[in-house]
Formats: sequence, structure tokens, C-alpha cells
Amino acid sequence: MLPCVNVLEPMMTMTTLKHPDSLYASQQGAQSSHSDKPLPKRISHLVIGAGLTGLQCAQRLAEGGQEVLLLEQGPVAWGASGRNGGQVLAGFAWGPSQLSQAMGEERARRLWQQSRDAVQLVANQAKVQ
Repeated sequence: MLPCVNVLEPMMTMTTLKHPDSLYASQQGAQSSHSDKPLPKRISHLVIGAGLTGLQCAQRLAEGGQEVLLLEQGPVAWGASGRNGGQVLAGFAWGPSQLSQAMGEERARRLWQQSRDAVQLVANQAKVQ
């Protein structure tokens, strides 16, 4: 039988959260993502999660002149973004021939190119930062 957890009583508080030992954590100074500022009643764009995807989304919106609010329950990149090995790879579990067979050659080619473009986008963003 699986244990039952009362979701109304969190198992850990934000003060008990800390990054596991990792390269990312070792290169970060003390940081706090906590704010006592009240949340706005209205916002144009709300991004939930300050991992790589959430941060990128919020940044792109802000650079485009959009009003954006980024919410994170714990430290920045506390989840998978601060724990992975940092690999950014093109492609999919299926190779190009399997993709072509499943969805047609042209669509598979476009999808494969998008995965390559995504790697370049991450590389370009890393250079900017």
C-alpha cells in the first residue's frame, strides 16, 4: 500500500529546501527566491517555474515588452534544471528514417531541423548571458 500524504500540510518548507550536491549548486551563491511583495490582481503573462524553460519563457516575453510574472516555489533551478548533466542534443528517440516512415519525409525533415535549431538557440542564449 502506498503512503498517504496530506497535501494541506507540506512535507517540507521552503527553508528546508536546498540544492543537492551538483556542479550547478557549487557555482551558485546564496540565493533567495522568496518575496513578501503581494501578487498583482492582474497580469498579462504568468510563468510558473524558474527552471531553464520557465526562465527562458519569462525572459523572451519581457524582452518583447510584455508584462510577465515568474513564480517559483523554491530556489531557482531547484528541480531538473539544476540537476541534469547539461547535455543539449538534437534528435529524438526515433531516428530520421523511423520519423519519415511514421509521419512522411517532409514533416520528419522539418521536425528534425527544429531539434537542431533548438540546440543552436540554447548555444546562442548561453553566449548572450
